[in-house]
Amino acid sequence: MHIEIRNSVLRDNIEGNRLIEASFPIRKVIDSLEFQRLRHVRQMGLSSFVFPTAEHSRFAHSVGVYATAKQVFSQLQVRARPMQFSGPWFRFDEAAENDFCIAALCHDIGHTAFSHVLENVLLPEEFRSHEDCTRALIADDTRIAKAIDNAADRDAVLLFFDKKHPNKVLNDLISSPFDVDRCDYVLRDGIMSGVEYGKYDLKWLVHSLTVSKGEYLGHPVLLLEGPRGLDALRQFLSARRYLHRQVYFHSSVRAAQILLKAIFERMQDLGHSPGAAALTPGCLHPILNGRKPSLGQFLDATDIEIHYMIRNFAKYHNDATLKYLCELFMLREFPKCIMDSGKRNGPLSDEYNIVFSKDDEVDQRSLWDDFEPASIAKVSQEIQDYVANRMEAIEAPRDAARYLVSFDKVEFRSDPPADLLFSFQDQTVPLEQILSESVGFDIKGLLEYFSIQRLFVPSGLQDEVREFIDDKYGRSNK
Repeated sequence: MHIEIRNSVLRDNIEGNRLIEASFPIRKVIDSLEFQRLRHVRQMGLSSFVFPTAEHSRFAHSVGVYATAKQVFSQLQVRARPMQFSGPWFRFDEAAENDFCIAALCHDIGHTAFSHVLENVLLPEEFRSHEDCTRALIADDTRIAKAIDNAADRDAVLLFFDKKHPNKVLNDLISSPFDVDRCDYVLRDGIMSGVEYGKYDLKWLVHSLTVSKGEYLGHPVLLLEGPRGLDALRQFLSARRYLHRQVYFHSSVRAAQILLKAIFERMQDLGHSPGAAALTPGCLHPILNGRKPSLGQFLDATDIEIHYMIRNFAKYHNDATLKYLCELFMLREFPKCIMDSGKRNGPLSDEYNIVFSKDDEVDQRSLWDDFEPASIAKVSQEIQDYVANRMEAIEAPRDAARYLVSFDKVEFRSDPPADLLFSFQDQTVPLEQILSESVGFDIKGLLEYFSIQRLFVPSGLQDEVREFIDDKYGRSNK
């Protein structure tokens, strides 16, 4: 006779190999088809092409967010107990914990294959983002929705995804500039990438959280004990900023994304071509016909299906351009970056009169703003035409030029945690009132906007294209 295990312990390699306790109802949510799909979606998309150990999945991350949510809730529950919050929405009881932790656990189930890269292609027609897809999967009659019904209040979970849960403390900890999702992925992505940028003291940051009663209605208000938590918060904000600049926005990672998007752009441009369906998993057939997948097809499309399709195309597709793009992907021959505003290069600035400002969103110029008086569309077309005429030199199809020449811009934004207050002895202050001279650093500087602009061209032609740009757009020729 088989004995049903009523709870489980999961091992995690974050925070010194922490143990994650999952009750039987939680395990049923984790074991649902929609959640198990996340095992086959990489958390960091194509980053493993550059950082080989960054192979972890959305599944591992989501379980980690659940564990972090449990840590945070336990801390707040202890701090809230003496305050005796009234009203069913404002209690920090077992029911609230289940709703909050399941929302944290399931926050990523709407992600497409390769995470953010292919959202505009792989999401069903009615969804604008993976958050919309997540909400639909939980609101619909799905396996995961039924499992949630046995573990928590599904309507309360949906309120978290709508960012309308009455308990603003828990609401913001699900989705805000300082939430349990970011707390996990900053730490996990840094560790799994093998870089040092993502380290911060999560335990101490959580230990510094507390709640108080709002001044007027007595609702819970989230506080960070300033003397304890500010340095840990600074670590967290610094880690996230550095990960974006050095890992997520790495030029080779962006090049891999450009190539993957180019493959799908070529597929869409070709439309239905003879023999393509036989090389393509059924869940991706709508893309061959210029349509978006259904919700069921979306659930069947993971990194595995995309890799399978690209490998088939690289070997057997009858369109030379698409075949070539897929061959490049399989061989890791990504486009090359020949201009990069993130590298504050003096000679480059002098040569092209490129202005680099101090992370000022209003005044910051784009790399291509300095190709005056030509517009970016005109410059892009001129470079594409030149590259197309040179593709024969690298034994490549002429048409591939318009997919591989790319002006790429990435942006980092980190809004201040507006509803997070800081306690200093008997005083409560918002972030903007914290003086840098009193705490020893300027925390607001870690929230500043920055962008990086780059120009990518096909591998093998970078020197020729640089010379072409020098001749046509160099300062000496203006």
